[in-house]
Amino acid sequence: MTIQNAREQALSLLERLRDRGHQLPVPTGLNALDDILAGGLRSGQLMTCGGQPGAGKTSFGLQTSLAFGRRGVPAVYLTAEMTADDLLAKVLASEIARPAAAILDGDPHALADAFEVLDRLPLEMLYFERAPRGSNGFVPGTRRLVADVSD
Repeated sequence: MTIQNAREQALSLLERLRDRGHQLPVPTGLNALDDILAGGLRSGQLMTCGGQPGAGKTSFGLQTSLAFGRRGVPAVYLTAEMTADDLLAKVLASEIARPAAAILDGDPHALADAFEVLDRLPLEMLYFERAPRGSNGFVPGTRRLVADVSD
């Protein structure tokens, strides 16, 4: 078998799988994980992540969500541990390679860099506000923090 024949057979297989409804994987942006997952995650999968504080759960979830957004694939990131400001600062900090604290503390250089990347972020953040003390659950409404700029 020639390399060209192998390529044609692989393309044919992928097209048949796609036509039967199988989804091709979407890379997470983390090469080692994508290798383990046979190329990435597939549409319709629910992924949960648990671990000790400081293990990188938030960073992993945000990086994966941004990687999906850059490919035009919708992703939902849910957390009950961070405020909207902290979450947005963490997203921006990962894009400008600065600590989130620099953004939250108002460092003028970090803020200038964050404003530069804000319009290029492939995401729309919705924040569920916690219900008032003494009630259960979340307030039914949401606040939009970052407009969808992918259109």
